[in-house]
Amino acid sequence: MARLPSNPPIDPPSSPPASPPRGPQPDRSASSGRGSDPPSSSYATRRAILCAVLDGEAFGPSPRELAAALFEAGVDWIQLRDRSCEALVLTGLARALVSARDAVRSTLSDPASRRTSASTPQIIINKRVDVALAVDADGVHLGLDALDARSVAALFGAVGEASIGARRVHAPAERLIGASLHSIAELEARIAAREPLAYAHLAPIWSPRSKPAERPELGLEQLARAAAIAERAGILLLAQGGLDEARAAQAIGAGAAGIAVTGILGRGSDSARAARALRQALDEAVPPTRVPTDPTAIPVDPEGDPQ
Repeated sequence: MARLPSNPPIDPPSSPPASPPRGPQPDRSASSGRGSDPPSSSYATRRAILCAVLDGEAFGPSPRELAAALFEAGVDWIQLRDRSCEALVLTGLARALVSARDAVRSTLSDPASRRTSASTPQIIINKRVDVALAVDADGVHLGLDALDARSVAALFGAVGEASIGARRVHAPAERLIGASLHSIAELEARIAAREPLAYAHLAPIWSPRSKPAERPELGLEQLARAAAIAERAGILLLAQGGLDEARAAQAIGAGAAGIAVTGILGRGSDSARAARALRQALDEAVPPTRVPTDPTAIPVDPEGDPQ
């Protein structure tokens, strides 16, 4: 069972308390594909996060349609990472992805889940906070040459619940701020600095498929150590680098909250097919676990019997 930060372990009295999770939390249907939410109740079902990290070329001539297909195949987050796009082109592409997100969200039976669950469709923009705000994306992923997390959080806070035209945007606490990390030391440094990260990618666990390897593989042992540290800090840790169906299951078994993938998704219709296979592997690695959304509720096992 993967260790997800919605239920951090209880520390001994001498240890500092675990930080509360930031941003949306990973509670939603664990069935393969998107489908629709189960009827609203006192329970939610936890599943691992599948994040697709793609550029404009990967979306081809119909980005909205492909994004919708990816969400329907079981992708939870789409992260738009394109260093070559000019601002106007990037904004148009991001709007298409957000439109697909909204269309899929509109099919969910529980309106309250549309933004509060990490497994609800989310659009994340690399580096460009201005683009993320302009299109009402769900968050921003920061690189080495991007704004720091505190500055981004301040910008999100300044926008608050203001309106862009007639459209209401996210509250600051609902937006995701994430970063790419490459070692346990980097993760610990971010936590020590109290950076407001909701999630982080740890890479490369294995050599990447989408580009030549620039760093040595971290492997499952370091992933497991990092996952435990991130969980205690309330950060969702996603494994990245060299993932396929078998390795996705291994990453979740090591404690990752999910995976971030690029190379295995390929191009066009193959992307949705690959995403569906990854979704199935993740769901098989994390048996459905019902967790109470009401803290007074009595926990039950997946078959519905009281524990």
